[in-house]
Amino acid sequence: MNRRKALFYHEWHTMRWILLAGCGCALVLGGIFYAYIAGIANNQEYSIYFASAQHNLGSVFSEGLVSALSRAHTVAVPVFAFMSILQFADSHSRKSREYLASLPCTQSERFAVKAAVGFGIITISCLVLSVLVLITRSRFMDIFVKWSVLLPGTQVVYANETLLHTLRSLALFWLTLLALYAIFMAVQSLVRQGPMAALIGIGATAAPWLIATAVQSVLSYIMMSDYSEIAWQEVVAAQEQYLYPMEHIKNVCGSFWGLGTGIAQGGAVGQDYIYSVAETVLVSYENMWLLFGSMAVLLIGCTILGWQANKKLDMARAGMLVPIRRVRILIGVSFGICCGLALGLFVTSALQNGNMLFFCAPGIVTAVVMSLLCIKLLKRTVK
Repeated sequence: MNRRKALFYHEWHTMRWILLAGCGCALVLGGIFYAYIAGIANNQEYSIYFASAQHNLGSVFSEGLVSALSRAHTVAVPVFAFMSILQFADSHSRKSREYLASLPCTQSERFAVKAAVGFGIITISCLVLSVLVLITRSRFMDIFVKWSVLLPGTQVVYANETLLHTLRSLALFWLTLLALYAIFMAVQSLVRQGPMAALIGIGATAAPWLIATAVQSVLSYIMMSDYSEIAWQEVVAAQEQYLYPMEHIKNVCGSFWGLGTGIAQGGAVGQDYIYSVAETVLVSYENMWLLFGSMAVLLIGCTILGWQANKKLDMARAGMLVPIRRVRILIGVSFGICCGLALGLFVTSALQNGNMLFFCAPGIVTAVVMSLLCIKLLKRTVK
């Protein structure tokens, strides 16, 4: 038998139950979404409200879809952490490493097969979900259109309720899940202990959002600390210049935790923005292509990183928690920065003072100490 086929069958034997679980989760999510949309479509009160009031509830289907996908992202993070531990368990076991080293296949080939199987499971699960979503759309969309066809803003609303918009949301969800799992695979390849790698992977998905949130909060404290000494109009102008763009950046950074596809009444959240047009609520996809580009770069970059890490792995040092020195420094410094930002933000919030000294002093000390401790911890040997 071809060695690549043998590797594939080995991975399939390990992950076949994960595929069944993924399809089951897709069926559950699709069923819940169907029941939610059906509940609105069959609710007489909604029908009367549409018919009697001069208010258009707007993109009912799209709002429900992006809300469901937002919650699915949050659940996917711990699920993928467990999935990566299971898939890379043989790479982190000493006995398995010795056995696999004797086989006529390279570490990079094994990683490529693992990536193909993992991405295949995610793709099949997303296809199952997409079929259910499209069935729901075909069943109930005409009802929503009939309810609001004569109300103000209907043309604007349903210009954003096309089949293309539904497919784009589903495609972005699929691409985000692939990028998320690529991060976990890359970390599992760099860190030689499954649970520790999963925790670091979770931290890697949350750190950009936490850092962006901290920066936004610090800027807000600095601007508001002197509001009594300067014109209020200047504060508002500064917020529009710095804080509102940071809100978009923060939500793009939080895509893995549902902020890239979620919606919030009257505010920008990732790809979606709720506008009020002639008493009409509608969904606009502002950051869609930015999210597509970001997820594609992460997917390709992390997959290449994991492949290179396996290709250049020194089996003599495979027992170390993180064999590559530069990776230890990167993880340690990143962890230290996050701890420093968290403490600095806590002190600034507790003192209600925008002075940068109260933010920088404890933050820098904490960052240095935690970075050194983390780097030392990552050098230890694992069994």
